[in-house]
Order: sequence, then structure tokens, then C-alpha cells
Amino acid sequence: MKRILFPYILFISFLFAQKDFVDDVFENGSVNFTDRKIQAIGIGFIPENVINAGQARRSAIRIAKQDALRQLIEIVNGVNVTSETTIEGAMFDDMIKTQVQGAIRGARQVKDPRYLSDTSVEVVFEVSMNNISHALLPMAEAPPVAVGAAAVPELSRTTPVSSTNKSGGITGIIIDG
Repeated sequence: MKRILFPYILFISFLFAQKDFVDDVFENGSVNFTDRKIQAIGIGFIPENVINAGQARRSAIRIAKQDALRQLIEIVNGVNVTSETTIEGAMFDDMIKTQVQGAIRGARQVKDPRYLSDTSVEVVFEVSMNNISHALLPMAEAPPVAVGAAAVPELSRTTPVSSTNKSGGITGIIIDG
């Protein structure tokens, strides 16, 4: 009986022992497939041209937010890396460029900003993977909706249908190469 029961108990204990499944951990973010959330950490600094402490704090938080959103886009879309090496007069010049491009909506700040001892600020933003296509793709433009008593009813745009076929309409496309 013990020989039969032991493997089942062992299997069940392994089944329930697993923590949250965080598959991808990046330098400044992570992807949690259990909670279906992507988190990113943004770090901001105080610019040199600030006048007072309030402006410094606001600027640092804004820079940290932009960095966190950039990190989210980088996690979702990836990074394009191009490199170029030139030799000019026996001097090597390596140039590596990285580019992140995209738009993200629906990201929200999940923790209060952390003010670090080196006067930088850290913020954590996350976006849900449930509607990631809505967060990344541009919004479809909806027709404007009139609100209130000044709403004007839309006029009927029907055209009369004729029973005769007219020739001379557009029948194709011509491409001149």
C-alpha cells in the first residue's frame, strides 16, 4: 500500500509547490504569465536646469515614467540593434545603435515612487496581457458623437438606384511603371 501511495503523494506535493510562474526576467522588468502582467521599472534623475525642489521631484518622476514605458515597449516589441564598424586611418570606430519604437496604452503605476539616496527616483509600471493588442495597436477612430440637446439628427444619405447600367465607370486600375 505504501509503495502505491507514495508516488501519488509525491506528485501532488510537486504540483502544489510551484510558485508564480515568472518566465522572463529582464534587467528592468519581468513577464508574469500566472497573473498575465508585464512589469517594468523606470529610473529617473533630477535634471540640471531645475529651479526648486518641487520642479526637481516632478521632473525626476516624469523621466522615470518615460523610462518605465520605454522598458515596457522594449519587453513587448524587442529592441532593434544595428552596428557599424569603420576603419579610417588605422583607427577603429565602432558604432552601435539601439532603437525602441512603439506606443503603449493602459499602463498603470503599481507602487508609489521610491526616492533613492543618489537623488534618483524609481517607479514601477505594469500592463495587463489580457488586452495587449489593444494596448499596443493604435485606436480605431470612432465617428464623433453629438452629446446633449444640441444634437442634430444625421441626414439620410441614400442615393436613388437607377435601373439602367451606365458604361464609363471605373473598371480597373492602370499602373505605369
